Amino acid sequence: MSHHYVLEVHFGDDEPTVRVELPGYSDDDAEVARQTLLRSVEHALQVEAPLIYSAATDADPQAGEPIDPTKVTSVDLIEPAGDPPG
Repeated sequence: MSHHYVLEVHFGDDEPTVRVELPGYSDDDAEVARQTLLRSVEHALQVEAPLIYSAATDADPQAGEPIDPTKVTSVDLIEPAGDPPG
């Protein structure tokens, strides 16, 4: 069964959280999306990329909110409270 998951990207220095909506994702697909975003952050750090973008499922690589990989402290997978149990 699918749920409406959200990835929350947290930064240090009291910067606002970036939320990446994952509507209709299964439990496994949502975790894969989280791991993919974490790998993207790690890769961006290795190649010293200035920004990555949060819309991992969009064909446009610059769609979504910009994320500064040097400031990411965590990426959390949450299921909004209003989502029916699956």
